[in-house]
Amino acid sequence: MTFLDTATHLQDKDGKQRSLLFLGSSCLELNWSDGIAFWGAIRQYNKGVTWNELQQWGFDKDIDAAADLTDVVGSPCTMLFKGDQCVVLKWDEGIDYHGKITGYKKHWADLPKGFDRDLDAVMQIEDQGGPCTMLFKKDQCVVLSWNHGIQFHDKITAYEGPWRDLPKPFSKSLDAVVRMANDEDGNQQSLLIKDSQCLVLNWENGFSYDGEVTGYSQAWANAYNRLTG
Repeated sequence: MTFLDTATHLQDKDGKQRSLLFLGSSCLELNWSDGIAFWGAIRQYNKGVTWNELQQWGFDKDIDAAADLTDVVGSPCTMLFKGDQCVVLKWDEGIDYHGKITGYKKHWADLPKGFDRDLDAVMQIEDQGGPCTMLFKKDQCVVLSWNHGIQFHDKITAYEGPWRDLPKPFSKSLDAVVRMANDEDGNQQSLLIKDSQCLVLNWENGFSYDGEVTGYSQAWANAYNRLTG
């Protein structure tokens, strides 16, 4: 069963990880420690102050991919992808950009053919001389440095370290890839989601969980049950 359309990291609060999950016209904010903080229409999220603007662009349902730009902007900011379009939403100010994916910022026009539309998942990763985004489609991924252009384009399993050891189900057509807090040694970590399965990937040390979303934690089980129930 499909669990969600996509998901993205949200800026941590009080040291607690948070994610925003999308399915159809609904979204769910999940505090990984405390549980569900919001569940309702996408346009009503954040008290609807700016998220309701998404309706005019058709971004109030069926989102392809999402990424958190808070670290880049300095205040809550979410980038949403649908078809060949994207929206950059500053929560406190409104729509900062709406248009073609390849029209956003300088090097976004450098995206390889096929990555200009219908993305599976998108995730901000640690800066490499500036903001850096990892985009996923089918069995391929692209790492895009906003300052320097394309840094990687190949199969997901050709990327560095434990990415090469991904189990076959997680090697293509992912539903979401969510940035997690770094481990105690500062290593990047990501949560990969496909259908009802998830995998926790430490970029240096490998996998710490591979199984059903409902078995990962009670908070994630509650989110799964709420969205699929």
